[in-house]
This record gives sequence, C-alpha cells and structure tokens, in this order.
Amino acid sequence: MTIDRVTSNKRKLQFLKYVAVAVFFSLLTFSVSLVAFSGSRTVNLALVQPDGTSASPTPTANPISSGEVALTESELISAVKAAGGSVYWIGPSAGAKYTFNRVSEDQNFIRYLPGGTGLADTAENYRIIATYTDPTAYETMKKAAESTTGVSFTNPDGSIVYYLKASPLHVYLAFKNFGYQIEIFDPTPGEALKIATTPGILKTIK
Repeated sequence: MTIDRVTSNKRKLQFLKYVAVAVFFSLLTFSVSLVAFSGSRTVNLALVQPDGTSASPTPTANPISSGEVALTESELISAVKAAGGSVYWIGPSAGAKYTFNRVSEDQNFIRYLPGGTGLADTAENYRIIATYTDPTAYETMKKAAESTTGVSFTNPDGSIVYYLKASPLHVYLAFKNFGYQIEIFDPTPGEALKIATTPGILKTIK
C-alpha cells in the first residue's frame, strides 16, 4: 500500500509501546514489525524478548513484498515464490486481494483485502496471517501457557493455541517439531480462534 515513511515510523513507535504492555511471551530468535498494517491500535506484532524489549527490523524497500501493493491470488503466489521460504495463509477468499509484507526471511505477513479494497486503510480492519520462523516456537508457546494472563489449549492434532486475555483477536499457533509460529489476526471476535482450531485450514502458499 502507499504509505509514507513518516507515517510508518509513527505506527512502529505506537506498536512498540503497545507490545511492551500487552505481549509478554517471546520467541527467542526473532522480532516482528508489520510496518504497513497498523493504526493507533496496531497489528504490528514484534515478538518480545524475555526482558520485555523488542528489536525493530527494517522493512524491505520492494513495494510488492512490503505490503504496498494489492495483489491478486496469482500475483501473491508469484511474489511469495520469488521471496522464497514458507509462508502460510488460509487460502484464497472470493473477490479478495492480498498484500504481502516480508519484513525479513523469518517474518512474513499476508493481509486479506475483501473486495480488493482497503489498501490504504491503516486501522485493524483486515485479517492478517503471519508466519514467524523459529525452531523453539512450540516450547515457547508451552511456557506461555503457564501464565494466567493468557488462554492456551491443545488442538486434537497436538498443536498449541494461545492468546492473551487482553488481546483475543490475536491468536497464536505452534505445532510440535514445526519450526514456525503462526499468528492469526481477525477484527471479528472469535474468527481468529475459529481459524486456529480448524484442522487443515492453514497451508503454505505454493
């Protein structure tokens, strides 16, 4: 989407303030910043270190892979293939377009634009599926489950689902012996959790 860098920097700063309070668990090997997709209450999800700090990776300058262009399904698939690596989503949605934000090799975001509109909308109005590469994702999620500030349970397939009580629209998923953490955000209450508990709905883009 077309958003100037000043606005992007402001959103990143707002996000870092938010996660310092709201997100207490971390992945040990990476941090995430979804620069192009946030408003005053951001969807930028930097994974915080155990001491509560978070890094701020620099987004790619490529407009197609930095969330600045609304893509058709075939264009999205081509962009992800060109970038390389495993990127997850829940498949195409009728009439939708998508944005692809590759913050780094280990941090990838797919945003859904129903009806193909909303590219420049910076509020939390659209579904986002994020893929975070981390070989310790499952163990990290198990530790997070011990906290009373979140909700966690195990799906029948063995995957762990987790979300903060204060942020139920952001749901995290990790599988045993699976080197990724998947985050699902949906502005409609209950939708992200529904996706996280639906067997086989998450798939790689290929």
